[in-house]
Amino acid sequence: MKDHDQSTECACACCVLLLPASQELSSSGWRRLALEAWLTWQRERHVDAEMVLKRVLRRARLDNNAMRKHIAFAFFQYVVFDWQLQYLCEQVVGSSVYFWCTRTTAALIEALTSRPDALHAQCRTMQQVGELDLVLRSVLAISLYDFVHTLERNESYDDDSESSEFSAWAQVKKQFKVRLPSVQSERIAIVYSLPDWLVAQWIKQYGVETTRQLGKCCNEAGPFVLRVNSLVAATREEMQSRFASAGYTSVACALSRWALYFPEKPQTGAWGLPGWSDGAFEVQDQGSQCVADACEAQPGHHVLDICCGTGGKALALAAAVGKYGKVSCWDIDQRKLPHLVSNARRARAIDIVQVLSESELDRLEAVDCVLVDAPCSASGTLRRHPSHRWNRLLEHDARERLPEIQRSIVLRAAPYVKRGGRLVYATCSLLAWENEDVADSLDESLGALGFSRAPVCSRKQDRNSYQKSWTLLPSEHDAAVDGFFIAAWSRS
Repeated sequence: MKDHDQSTECACACCVLLLPASQELSSSGWRRLALEAWLTWQRERHVDAEMVLKRVLRRARLDNNAMRKHIAFAFFQYVVFDWQLQYLCEQVVGSSVYFWCTRTTAALIEALTSRPDALHAQCRTMQQVGELDLVLRSVLAISLYDFVHTLERNESYDDDSESSEFSAWAQVKKQFKVRLPSVQSERIAIVYSLPDWLVAQWIKQYGVETTRQLGKCCNEAGPFVLRVNSLVAATREEMQSRFASAGYTSVACALSRWALYFPEKPQTGAWGLPGWSDGAFEVQDQGSQCVADACEAQPGHHVLDICCGTGGKALALAAAVGKYGKVSCWDIDQRKLPHLVSNARRARAIDIVQVLSESELDRLEAVDCVLVDAPCSASGTLRRHPSHRWNRLLEHDARERLPEIQRSIVLRAAPYVKRGGRLVYATCSLLAWENEDVADSLDESLGALGFSRAPVCSRKQDRNSYQKSWTLLPSEHDAAVDGFFIAAWSRS
C-alpha cells in the first residue's frame, strides 16, 4: 500500500509539471488535470470523489465553465473505470492484485488520454513491470477496452465487425489475445461499464434491445429539467417565454405538466436563469415530478412525505396543495432537513411545508396522502451517479436487505392514511425485486388495513391511461426522464 501511494504521488507530480500555465488548456491539458484529480483521489479514497475534484479545480483557478465541465466528465470516467477494474480484479484474481493494477494503469490512462494509438508500446512496458498470468491480462485488457470505448464514444458492440474496430482495442487484442465474451449479457456489460448481474437482470425484465438502450443512457449526461413552481409562476408557458427572452431554449415535457427540458444545459446552471431568485422554478427530473403527480394531491390536502430528503418532491406537493394545504416531511437522515427548509423558503412554500421530528411524526393525525419515496439501489439514475454502479450496486446483501427495508417503511407509513386517502410507493430503481416484487408482496398486508391497489395515471394530461403500476424507462420515454417505479393503494 505504501508503494502504491508513492507511485501515485510521483505520477501526480508529473501531471502538475506537464499542465499548461494558461487558462485556455489544450485537450491534452484538461485531460491531464482530470488525471491529476483521479490520482489524488487514489491517495485519498476515504474522501468523496466529488470533493477531490472540486479541490483540484479550485487550485487550478479555471474560469472557463465549459473547460471545467470537460474536466469533470473525464474525471468521473476515470472513477468509473477504477471501480470496474477493482470489481473485475476481486471477482477473478483477488483484491490484492487491484493495488498493483491501479499503479500500473495510471501510466496507461495517461497514454490513452494523450494518444490512444500509443497503447501497444505502453503494453510492452507494462509487461516488463511484472509478469502477468493469462487471467490477469484478460481482466486488464477488458477494462482498458471499456475505458477506450467510453473515451471514443463508440456505440458499436459487434466485435467481429470491421466498423467496430479502433486502434487501441485492436492493439490490446493483439497483445493479450483477448476477445469480448460470447455471452450477450457479458458483452453488453463490458461495453457499457455495467455489472454483469445487472445487465442479466435487465435482459430478463426488459429484453436485449431495451437493455442496450438503457446501457447507452447510463453513459450519457443526465437531462437538465426544471419544474415550474405554480406558487410563483402562473403557467409553464409563462416561464418558457421568460427563458426565451433571455436566450434559452426550453421544451415542454409530455409526462408532467409543469416540466421544462433544456436540450442544452445553460452554462450558468439554474442560478443564472431568470426566475431562480424568485423561486419560480426548481431543478427536478421529470420522473421525480411524475412521482409527486401520482399522489393526486388537491388544493387544501394534507400530505405526508415520509422519506423527504432535501425536499424535491415535497416542494412539488406543496405547489399542488396550495396555500391552504400542508406537506409534512420526515426523514431518518436529519442532516438533509435544513436544506429542505432553505429550499422551501426560496420556493415561497415555507408556510406550507412542515418538518417533523420523530415524536411529532408519532403524534401526527391521519392525512389525505402518504408518499414513501423509499431508499433503493438508485439503478434508474446511474447516469447522474456513475460510481454507484461499482460500489452501491455491488453491496452483496442489497437484494435481501433493501426490499425488507422498503416493506417496513411502507407498513409503518400506511396507518397515517385516512379513509379514502392514498398511499404511494416509489423508487428510482429499475430492478423488479425493489419494485413490482415489493409492491405485490405488500398487497396482502395492506389489504388487512383496508387498502386496495389503486391505478396510477401514466400521463397527467390523459386521465384514461391508468395502470396497476408505472415504470419509467429513460430508453422508452422522452429523453428528459430518469428511471422510476410508482405504485399506489387507496384506503376504503
